Amino acid sequence: MMNGGHMGNFSQGRYNGLQQDFHSLNTLFGNNLKQVIFVGLIVLVIYVFFKRQKNQESEQTKETSAVTTAKEAAKLRYACGEISHEEFQSILKAIEV
Repeated sequence: MMNGGHMGNFSQGRYNGLQQDFHSLNTLFGNNLKQVIFVGLIVLVIYVFFKRQKNQESEQTKETSAVTTAKEAAKLRYACGEISHEEFQSILKAIEV
């Protein structure tokens, strides 16, 4: 009877030991997974921030480029005699923002 009872305690103890090992592994991987997700979110936020910053700079460059192109067109039209000096000045004033 003692062997049977002892054997039951051993197997039950071994099961509890495996369960504790599994729980500790689950906790270890669970914490690591949380850390990976947290770091991933931080990287994503930084990426989106710099992507927006780059897009804003690109838009500003396009606006500057459009003004420069408009000025160049006005200069060409004035140089070719298509517009008068007053019209040229009026175009430059309209372009300036």
